[in-house]
Amino acid sequence: MSAAVDFLEVTQIEVPEEATAADSLEATVTVENTAEANVTGEITYEFGGSVRGEESLSLTGGASPTLSFTVTAPDEPGTYRHTVETGASSRNATTTVEPDRAEEPDRTDGESDESERDNETRGDDPDESDLQGDDDSGDDDTADDGTPGFTAPAAIAAFAVLLSMNRLRRSN
Repeated sequence: MSAAVDFLEVTQIEVPEEATAADSLEATVTVENTAEANVTGEITYEFGGSVRGEESLSLTGGASPTLSFTVTAPDEPGTYRHTVETGASSRNATTTVEPDRAEEPDRTDGESDESERDNETRGDDPDESDLQGDDDSGDDDTADDGTPGFTAPAAIAAFAVLLSMNRLRRSN
């Protein structure tokens, strides 16, 4: 990395807050040359943990251009991180991808989607662990897919109940 990159600062990133699968997502990025001299450097754009664009810039002192990067929203619902970096500066923003309502079957039983939405409420400021494509652990089996299951304490309690029932059966 050259010292010139130290003068390229990401000052702004704007992305859609919400989208549905297959939507076109545009990230608008402003980069500023904070030096008085001309600077050449590389801008990297990542979406969901993968590099999706790179741009080489040659800027005069004080220049502050706006760049755009476009990606397609993934099919899997979740919160995805956009990252733009110059080597010395970076900015992040997130987009929440919702299920495509057009592909869901119509409800004929009169139920509303309210209870389903309550079960999948997402905050405005997502927890780092909820971000798609940003798993630094390398363990892909730790993602919570919403499928109910036993936790360790529940499994131990169930085992203890079974042991107690077995002892009662033997004593009778």
